[in-house]
Amino acid sequence: MFLLLLIGRIILGGYFIMNGVTHLSGFKMIKQYAEYKKLPMPGFGVVISGLAWLIGGLAILLGVYIQLGIWLLIIFLLGAAFKFHDFWNEADFNVKMAQQAHFAKNIALAASLLVILGLLKISGDNLAIRGSGLVCKVRPGLCQPVPTGWRKFIY
Repeated sequence: MFLLLLIGRIILGGYFIMNGVTHLSGFKMIKQYAEYKKLPMPGFGVVISGLAWLIGGLAILLGVYIQLGIWLLIIFLLGAAFKFHDFWNEADFNVKMAQQAHFAKNIALAASLLVILGLLKISGDNLAIRGSGLVCKVRPGLCQPVPTGWRKFIY
């Protein structure tokens, strides 16, 4: 279980970090799109959204302030889905289909993050490593030893 959690955090956190870097490095192009979509203060919005990608991704990857990072991502993903990927307002079929795919992706990612938040609420700090070197408490029978060097990567 520990290895699955670690792999999942690396992939999911890495995905958001990669998108944050891409978002900020493509600032000019994304700002132009934000202007086209009539976002107030488009430059500021691009920076804030890029930072949300980065902070959220790092929170997931490192397990630091993970709930705050996830909420930042959820807010960003839902806002972007409805403001930037409003496929229902597109006339061109190809643009409509591309925007619909982006809309669905953002909604699915936000829903997945809500599931993770729910699991964190259920487990509380029970996913944390205790001095015994075991991951447990929710179901004591499922406790598994974790290699000492890896303990810092758990929530």
